[in-house]
Amino acid sequence: MHPHSPIHNFSGSNSSSTLPSQSQSTHNLSNEEPFMKPKRPFAYPANLSDTEKTHLMKQELRSSLLYWSLKRTIKGELIKSKYSLNDIKSLIPKILDQHNLKVKLKNEIYRLHQEALKRQYDTVGSGMSEVDSASGSSTLSGEAFAYSHNGSSLLDPSQLVPPTPHLDEPLDVVDQVRKNWSLFLKDQIMSISHQLKVPLYVPQKKENSRRPLQRASVLTADGSVVQASSHAATASTKRKIKKGSKGVKKADDDSAPDDTDDDLPKYTGVYGPSKLFETCVNIHNSNHERTFSTNIVGWGLIKLELEPLSIKDLQQRFSDLDPMNRQVGLDDQSKEWFSNDAINTAKRLSSGGYIPVLSKVARRGIPSTQRGKIWKQLLGVTGSSKQKAYFDMLLHQWNSSLMLIDDMVINDVKRTSDDENYFVFEDVILTVMQAFSRDAYIAEAASLKPVPLFGVDKLGKKRSCYPPNGVVPFEGLSLLVAPFTYIFSNPVDTYFAFRGMYIKYFCRLHVISSKPQSLIPLCKQFEYMLQNMHPHLYYHLLELNIHPLDIAVNWIFHAFAGYLQVDQLLLLWDRVIGFSDLNLLPVLSVSIFLFRAKPVMQTTSQQEIFDIFSDFSTIEIIPLLQAFVFKQELMGFSSY
Repeated sequence: MHPHSPIHNFSGSNSSSTLPSQSQSTHNLSNEEPFMKPKRPFAYPANLSDTEKTHLMKQELRSSLLYWSLKRTIKGELIKSKYSLNDIKSLIPKILDQHNLKVKLKNEIYRLHQEALKRQYDTVGSGMSEVDSASGSSTLSGEAFAYSHNGSSLLDPSQLVPPTPHLDEPLDVVDQVRKNWSLFLKDQIMSISHQLKVPLYVPQKKENSRRPLQRASVLTADGSVVQASSHAATASTKRKIKKGSKGVKKADDDSAPDDTDDDLPKYTGVYGPSKLFETCVNIHNSNHERTFSTNIVGWGLIKLELEPLSIKDLQQRFSDLDPMNRQVGLDDQSKEWFSNDAINTAKRLSSGGYIPVLSKVARRGIPSTQRGKIWKQLLGVTGSSKQKAYFDMLLHQWNSSLMLIDDMVINDVKRTSDDENYFVFEDVILTVMQAFSRDAYIAEAASLKPVPLFGVDKLGKKRSCYPPNGVVPFEGLSLLVAPFTYIFSNPVDTYFAFRGMYIKYFCRLHVISSKPQSLIPLCKQFEYMLQNMHPHLYYHLLELNIHPLDIAVNWIFHAFAGYLQVDQLLLLWDRVIGFSDLNLLPVLSVSIFLFRAKPVMQTTSQQEIFDIFSDFSTIEIIPLLQAFVFKQELMGFSSY
């Protein structure tokens, strides 16, 4: 390596630090399935007729691997001598059925249509469609570029620069904060790299390169580092997790660190949820001083003018939750006949594999014995040899290179495994997180892009995302993986199910955006509903210097992982997948506040409030969701 290269002077390392380009990292994947090579997002331009949409859909299908697979299969059958030319027209549907291709075709059409509708919905008011924004490769959200001294692709700490604007963010004030957020992430990564004297990327790991550090640290809201010592993560010495004053999980800090090592901090992420939340709270439009739908000045923390959903909107969206419909997770507990019927129905419908039908099943809950099979179909887990090979390739990339983020991944998994529900799955969770950290597909396919950093050569041609998945590690990321270990015994299936969930849903909880079903609108929805349903409760908490959202944001950010009991969490995620709607998170959050309203109103101590909201042992989500959306009078309130 050149002795005067910035990365050399920065890290103090003599090892090569050239980050492989995307094309290099996927060189051996030329025959992989299409989900591993995302194309330009499919979207409907504005004002298309149904006929024009159908034509556009046909064009999109003709460019897919599935289309050519169908043609090959049909051709292979038709060239057999037992068929005549007169049979061709009637044979094609039979061939599709025989090879289970009709359902695949219907699912692909459904997926593309839903994708196009969602992108059209997300870009309302943005002034451009996602077709426009995707046409230029240099306008990915939150790009930050770096140039190497010799033109090779690497991340140079002295050269990282702010990103270009995310052009399809409809609100200018949010777009500016996105750029500031990426600056913070860049500075934070550089600071950690300098502090630990670890380069961003080393292509070949040295023996003992993962020497465990003994002191745990978490990033506070101001980006500083707070020391907190920890035990080794073994089954016999698991620490209990306590709820912090704002509902954030924090480790006990009463154990002494091992003094046989240096005193370098042990990070579990580049940032914590509180820092992202603080950034979102500080966004405001100076032209407006009031919330969108109420005359209450300054009650809510989210100041952006975003239109929330009304109770009627929620009733329409979540009609399958109506108490008139029997639910897995409620009725099956007292009615054995319904439990058996639900299992048999799920088995029968899952054998068909048609996504809209399976989504309908998920909306009313999936029996635990059938959840794995249905989730695999809904989240794109094929169990194919190609997925296995792709997973193995990701693990090979982890084992053959060292990144600054790697110890963060390990440390975060250790913290998650301290939870008594998940400690036996520590190895599986770590394996999934290792693969996740190296998967470049995620950066391209996420339904709402994270804020990635990129390494680019001097000509701006070869570009590599850092981390490869585009997801800057944050505290508690592995908590989202842990529940999948209760469903899948195979690490490959566990990984692809989690990846599908993250790409479609979870990624929206960890980005700064005004688009629907992202963190800011979900927080706004929570505040709007609670203020309208129980203003006295809201004001009582403010009098105690507690903002309700300070508590609820952690539930929303983690999609209740680490809070709800595992069985209740999976019932909630059934509905999130079935309805394809994250608004269930603020709805459940408000439901919990209303459920706890009586003891909260009788309490005058902050600590007692936190204790009340830290106990999820008796929370059953289905009756709470039903009561809030359809039967507010059961909670003693009228609808707003």
